[in-house]
Order: sequence, then structure tokens, then C-alpha cells
Amino acid sequence: MNEPLADAILEIPASELQHFFDDLILTFNSLNDLIKDNGILRGRELAELNQKASHAVKAAQSPIEKLLLLNAFIRQQIGHVGRTLKTRPPATPTDQGVIRQAITKIGLRALAIVEHVKTIAEGKKEVAFNSSQTRDFLAGREGKAPSRRDTIRALKRAEKICPALACKPTPGD
Repeated sequence: MNEPLADAILEIPASELQHFFDDLILTFNSLNDLIKDNGILRGRELAELNQKASHAVKAAQSPIEKLLLLNAFIRQQIGHVGRTLKTRPPATPTDQGVIRQAITKIGLRALAIVEHVKTIAEGKKEVAFNSSQTRDFLAGREGKAPSRRDTIRALKRAEKICPALACKPTPGD
């Protein structure tokens, strides 16, 4: 009963291997879509990965070799997802477990501006934080800079949230 697996002979019908292979292809394609939709790999990199996987699987001689290759490429995709998840900042709640929600993006930006100004104002009587700095701050949070118009709207909304702020746009920003 406790024979080593190296000595065991297993007979698997080819149709069952084909079903398993088809399922692995569906898994590969699902991961591919996930990677593309979340911007983990784009364009050329993703195309090269797919082309390399396709050529390697087609060149494989035995069905088991095809399964192993496809599994290796799936592991490679999971590695890309894992590395991306490690580099992204975690979604952390603010204010003792309360997650901020707003109906608009402008409202969320305004809340972020107020929190940021509170952070940089600790121990200071006055703080200057102009619209250029606000755009840079929001670009760091969101990945790309919002328009000047949206930045000014967020500053005005922040002023309504925290009346102690006096927000004035920088001309020619």
C-alpha cells in the first residue's frame, strides 16, 4: 500500500488529460484578463508573455509536458500579481477604523487635503499649501495629476469641510 510514487504506474485516459488541459487554459486566460484589467502588465510585456507561453506549449511533445509548462506560466502570472499586491499600499481605514466615503471624487480629494494639511500643520501656527502643491499631493495619491479645475474644486470643498482653511488658487498653475 505504501509504495513510492516513482514505482507506481497510473493510467489516465487522454480525454481526462484534455479536460484538465482545457481547465488550465481557462485559468491562464482568467489570470491574463486580471493582469490586463488591473494594469499589472500591459501591451508589449503581456503580448510577449502570451506568445512565449503559446509557443512553448505548442512545441511540447507529450501531454504531461504541456500541462507542466502551462502550470509554470500560470505560476509566473501569479508571481506578477503577488509582486504588484506587495508594492501597492494597503487600504487602511482612517480615524479609528472609519473608512471615509463620499459621493464624488472631489469630496474624497477634499477630505484627503484636509487630513494632509492637518498632518503638515502639527505644531505650526500657519501653513501654506497652494494649488500646485495640492495637485502634486493628489497626483501622488491617485497616480496622475487631476486637472487644475478639479484641484481648485477640491480646495474649495476642503474649505467648506474645515473653515479654518483659507484656500486660494495660484494664478497660472
